[in-house]
Amino acid sequence: IRDNYKQFGIEWLQNTLKEKDKVYFHQVDLKNPYRLTRALEVCLQTNLPYSSFRSEGKKVEQFFDVIKIGLQMPREILYQRINERVGVMIQNGLEQEVRSLYEYKHLQALHTVGYAEWFDFFENKNSKETTIELIKQNTRHYAKRQITWFSKEKNLKWMDAEKINEMILAIEKIKMV
Repeated sequence: IRDNYKQFGIEWLQNTLKEKDKVYFHQVDLKNPYRLTRALEVCLQTNLPYSSFRSEGKKVEQFFDVIKIGLQMPREILYQRINERVGVMIQNGLEQEVRSLYEYKHLQALHTVGYAEWFDFFENKNSKETTIELIKQNTRHYAKRQITWFSKEKNLKWMDAEKINEMILAIEKIKMV
């Protein structure tokens, strides 16, 4: 699929997906080669349309109650913990782990916080100190995006991450209702 994409362009991906899965073809961003490629990979591996694996619009009957809980803490404490955690990861060999994966840096799965910064370090784009600070900063930014994302979640009960006993009592109250 990737070879054909390189040789024939995005039109090949679009036309092949249209042939293999007309439903998903009309839903997907046709200018996004990653999504087109992923759908085609599934189609060709399974001999089924990619759309048959998607759960959009399907209602699944639940035999249980869902309690959605978001843990929160003051941002300065969260950021302090992120910085400490990055330090522990460095001590536990993050640099060596990423170095062992350097030859695969082109893979999308490795374009993540904590890896991308090291790849730049290995290419002498940043110092080690800058790399570590960038990992901390980018992790904090990621945490902020997660908070923003989950703040839009309906029926989410926000609780103080430090007050475990209060959390347990609140969950028990919710379960009784």
